[in-house]
Amino acid sequence: AFYMLGMVVGEAGGTTYREYIDAHLFGPLGLTGSSYCDERPIIPGRAEGYEVVEGQLMNDAYLSMNQPGAAGALCSTVLDLLSWSSALRGGQVVSTASYGQMTTSATLSDGSSTGYGFGLGLGSLEGNPRVSHGGGINGFNTMLAHYPESDLDVVVLSNTTGAHPGRIAETIAKWVHGIEVPAVLEERLAVEQLGAYVGVYELRPGLELTISVREEQLFAGATGQGEFRLRAQGNHVFIPTFDDAVRVVFAVDGDRAASLVLHQGGQETQGTRVR
Repeated sequence: AFYMLGMVVGEAGGTTYREYIDAHLFGPLGLTGSSYCDERPIIPGRAEGYEVVEGQLMNDAYLSMNQPGAAGALCSTVLDLLSWSSALRGGQVVSTASYGQMTTSATLSDGSSTGYGFGLGLGSLEGNPRVSHGGGINGFNTMLAHYPESDLDVVVLSNTTGAHPGRIAETIAKWVHGIEVPAVLEERLAVEQLGAYVGVYELRPGLELTISVREEQLFAGATGQGEFRLRAQGNHVFIPTFDDAVRVVFAVDGDRAASLVLHQGGQETQGTRVR
């Protein structure tokens, strides 16, 4: 979708996407550290991307920037992204009305919220509204988040695939907002206790979360994704090994869980046991 929107922008502007953003965004906004990130030009200060393969740090796999286009071919800096965030909500990029649409969650036909506006993710952190978006491409992961009530911007850029800029950004925001970051526990539960959570939970049509027990440990795996271990925190709360900021909270009725709630990225996703 973003790739095609870039083509539309170029066509409507009578030029190419890269020339349009230089002339109408980067130049006027003074974003001197931002550009369409072609591979061949020497860009001062450009970071190399890396990935970890079988425990070894390696250069990221080659990817021509013609492939992602408007969906991920930009280079930028922390300072430029801070300026961009301010300009975007300050009426220097789009109108106030358009920004309002960007920060209003879409609604599905069943009335549920998508948690996503026009190109921006919408959520909260312990009651603090958040507007954010992350990104990922070969060798790089990023997160830009704005908290309107405290006027806080957090930018995290990583030049290693598999890093967790979203987790880092959220931890920084918690420090600033004075939110306690509790220690992650590893409570040991008997296999019989873990069995209460075993089952398949539907998060949305076509997406299920399967909970299983293996070697006296609880595991979860979403449709089409790999498994991860769940660490017991007490009171039917579990934290996955891949992200300490994520919570899976089970609602137990009798001797087994009837549903769960996945707390991730400021969103709460209900999962109902289907089998």
